[in-house]
Amino acid sequence: MSLSFENTKLVFFAFLSVLFCDKIPPADAASKDSDFFDVVSANFAVWDLNRDGILSGNEIARALQDPACRGKAAAALAALKTQERLDMRKDNRFSDFTLKEFEDLRTAYKLGGKPAVSLVKYYNNGIGKIEKQAPQLFKYGSPHITHIRQGQTSDCYFLAPVASMTEQRSEELVRMIEPNRDDTFTVRLKHFEPIVLAAPTEAEIATYTDAGDDGIWLMLLEKAYATVKASSKNIDMVEELDVTALHGGNSGRVIYYLTGHKSKHFKFSDPLLRDGIRGVIKEAFARHRLVTTGVPGHCLAVLRYDEPSDSVLIWNPWGSTRLYKAVGMKMEHGYFWISLSDFVQRFSGITVENEE
Repeated sequence: MSLSFENTKLVFFAFLSVLFCDKIPPADAASKDSDFFDVVSANFAVWDLNRDGILSGNEIARALQDPACRGKAAAALAALKTQERLDMRKDNRFSDFTLKEFEDLRTAYKLGGKPAVSLVKYYNNGIGKIEKQAPQLFKYGSPHITHIRQGQTSDCYFLAPVASMTEQRSEELVRMIEPNRDDTFTVRLKHFEPIVLAAPTEAEIATYTDAGDDGIWLMLLEKAYATVKASSKNIDMVEELDVTALHGGNSGRVIYYLTGHKSKHFKFSDPLLRDGIRGVIKEAFARHRLVTTGVPGHCLAVLRYDEPSDSVLIWNPWGSTRLYKAVGMKMEHGYFWISLSDFVQRFSGITVENEE
């Protein structure tokens, strides 16, 4: 299905309702000049590998993995990939792009058309991500979660246990990724053979969740997990990160490959489990286990329990400072404290790493 102005608009609003994304800038934001459409036009022939005048999903995916695609071109690809994700959610296939459609969108952008304005927003966001990305594996020696922003991907189920691990046992995470002499990296997940990966490209950095100024460790870890997930489900995709970013997943499974341990899920709807949840949480943090929680459609990390206030510290992979409407709590860079009594009322349950 090729991209049309009206279809793009409908998909865009549907996507907003699902992921609670920030509001799109008003139409007058389009009065600001943008070179996004010029960049796409200049690179279209390079990305169109079979020269058929149509930029397909696989061609975009291959271009994303090209380290020679940098700067504005990489950010433009990221914008196209983000738009693809909206279309993928609608009809389970990637849309195609033509130059004619881009020219139509260029005209729509000048008139303040929201789909066109959205593409430019994704493009500008991608440029910002590339500029902020640190090239080191761990810039500060160990991983941190303060720079992570989930953005418009469906990988909260992956980010939540990773965030928990950075708080509970960050030294284990550091040992999982090793730089090689040929500028590649070896990632060692549990219950799977070592995975050798190249450093993320600028286009991948602009497209997917990353750790920004903290280093490239998160993207390497997520791409390694994508390899595991694709292998176990016989998924064949040109861009591995799509496996984690498109359709969501299970935090317990991520815990299994990060730690080698299975996990147990406790539903707060069960009165017997809810009554004993305080003891479960206290024991989990006493043993430095990974803990995640969730609401319908979203996964978060549980980082700490404070006994004097009988409250838990939660981290939302969105990483933003605003009201988290799903539970009525104000976040500061994704963090918020919530009393245990409110926690069991507003969340669906917790997933706790077992030691065996």
